[in-house]
Amino acid sequence: MAIIFNFIMRNGSTVRVNSPSSTGRITLDQNKSFVLTFNLLDILTSKNNRLDIGEGKEVNHERCSRSKLQQQCIRYLGPFNHEASQAERKAYEVVVQDGKLIFNHSGEFLHTAGGPENVKWIFVLSTFKTLYVGLKNKGTFQHSSFLAGGAILCAGRLEVEDGIVKAVWPHSGHYQPTVENFQEFLSFLKERNVDLNNVKKSPGDEEEADSIR
Repeated sequence: MAIIFNFIMRNGSTVRVNSPSSTGRITLDQNKSFVLTFNLLDILTSKNNRLDIGEGKEVNHERCSRSKLQQQCIRYLGPFNHEASQAERKAYEVVVQDGKLIFNHSGEFLHTAGGPENVKWIFVLSTFKTLYVGLKNKGTFQHSSFLAGGAILCAGRLEVEDGIVKAVWPHSGHYQPTVENFQEFLSFLKERNVDLNNVKKSPGDEEEADSIR
């Protein structure tokens, strides 16, 4: 069964999406690349069959047990119009000064090296070109957490030492960034005088294999 969505854009135009499957994805490319993802199951159950309130709290599906569901609840930072949520999101905001990445709230250089083994640092670049960076925690804190699943320009992983970018590449199971999205992010860095000459722009074999898991 095909389900049709009409998305009303800020400029007044309408984007029509015909989705024959349970999950859909579109890229809106109007001078800039925006990625919008949606899950039809979320949409169809959001009003009357929620799994966190009412009768939905007792649902225990054979394909995903309640215990597994509880363990894999993705944490979303709250809405932008909520003061407490804004403060929480601010802790992940990174700015570029003199070509180096710095946490905006503390003024400390972003440094992803030297932590526990297999730690992954992830980023998203919002449509307002605000950069957010944090530690990935599979099943609880992922790319969609920063903006509560909202639209982005790019998402991926990075490696930074004392503010200096060493590696960056596009990867997100939620957003599935395109080549165009990644170029948007590289342009963002270049415009802020980040030296990309020696920056690795693709994962090594080990990182790529790990990202598939």
